[in-house]
Order: sequence, then C-alpha cells, then structure tokens
Amino acid sequence: MADVLRVLQQWSEVTLSRDDLLLILRKRRKEMAMKKFGLLLVVAVSLSCFGQLVRPTVYVEPQQGFETYLAAAISKKNVPVDSCHRPDYVNSPLRDCSPFP
Repeated sequence: MADVLRVLQQWSEVTLSRDDLLLILRKRRKEMAMKKFGLLLVVAVSLSCFGQLVRPTVYVEPQQGFETYLAAAISKKNVPVDSCHRPDYVNSPLRDCSPFP
C-alpha cells in the first residue's frame, strides 16, 4: 500500500495527502468493481439467448385442404416453430381434432 501511494505521488504534479490518495484508490476500486459487474451482466444476458436456439418442428397432417391455411397462418403470425412436409422428421405432429369424420 505504501508503494502504491509513493508511485501515485511521483506521478501526480501536485503533492496529495495520504487521505486524498486513499480516496482515489477507493474510487478506482469501485470503478473496477462496476466494470466487472457490467461485464458479468452482459455475459449472463448473452448466455440466456442460447436457450432459444431450439425450435420445435411441426408436421401438419392433411386435413382436406385446411393444412395450407393453417401453415400460412403459422407463417404469417411468426409462430416460433418450423413446419415440415415429412412426418419422419418432426417432434410433434398437428392432427385434426374435430368431432366430424
């Protein structure tokens, strides 16, 4: 600590008291702590974005022409799913659930 005070006094043009130099050191430590906290916050926020990379894949089964309207509505409203035309590659198929045959 005494070495740091001596170096700071050599660098400064005006001779500062020990209390002034300690105040400067405390401010610098606080600034460094805030910078570290800010960097940690940026890293934490950017890591949370990686959780949104996986999008479910949906297969819309043929429903007498209604599947085209349903796929268009999903596309138009920017629903976060990928539609697929092959039922082999999907996570969950969209089936008709109407009570009429």
